[in-house]
Amino acid sequence: MDSENLTLFTAFIGGLVTFVSPCVLPLIPAYLSFISGVSIDEMRGTENKVQTTKHVALNALCFIAGFTMIFVILGASASYLGKLLLIHRDVVGKVGGALVILFGLHTMGILRIKFLYYEKTFKVQQGSGGFIKSFLMGLAFAAGWTPCIGPVLSAILVLAAKQNSMLTGIFLLLAYSLGLSVPFFLAGLGINTFFGFFNKVKKYFRVVEFCAGVLLIFVGVLIFTDNLQTVFSKLIPLKE
Repeated sequence: MDSENLTLFTAFIGGLVTFVSPCVLPLIPAYLSFISGVSIDEMRGTENKVQTTKHVALNALCFIAGFTMIFVILGASASYLGKLLLIHRDVVGKVGGALVILFGLHTMGILRIKFLYYEKTFKVQQGSGGFIKSFLMGLAFAAGWTPCIGPVLSAILVLAAKQNSMLTGIFLLLAYSLGLSVPFFLAGLGINTFFGFFNKVKKYFRVVEFCAGVLLIFVGVLIFTDNLQTVFSKLIPLKE
């Protein structure tokens, strides 16, 4: 694994951290129910299990497609902006690193950044639109910029802005989306398994937040000091 792949892996882990965050994980059953029009009791029941699971899974895929599209657009925009600011690389690194450190402190609960609590909501009527509704809900989920998505996603966008290639920025946000998508889709396939997982994880929410904050601060310091690629290459030996 080279340093670029490790950066992609970091983005993927960021997606997983977002999924298990305290204001995303508890809402997963409600999202699945809303986008599919299937009640949680129906998802957990045994009647028409195969058909119900298929319907929920297909709607989950449409929802994933919606938020992935928004994240990829953000990644392309961030990396394009970073390319324009390449002549001011040092300044961009200092500012971006400082922001990621602040996001880490926010996630740990040491510092509260008000705008990260802002959530833009979009109303989509339940029971209308089918797969299109699920896709639109995915767009709304990404564009809503909830407190839990904000810090981690912002850090990934800073990483994207540091890339010389727009394609690399896109891949970073695809990796982030994949980290969020895989467990969400698996939850759609097995809601009872999800509830078992949730009951085990919920008591560790504070630990998850703290560890995510520490990771953000670590990455922020590396970006600020322009040592991100150097440290990553030492953690994982580069391919010959």
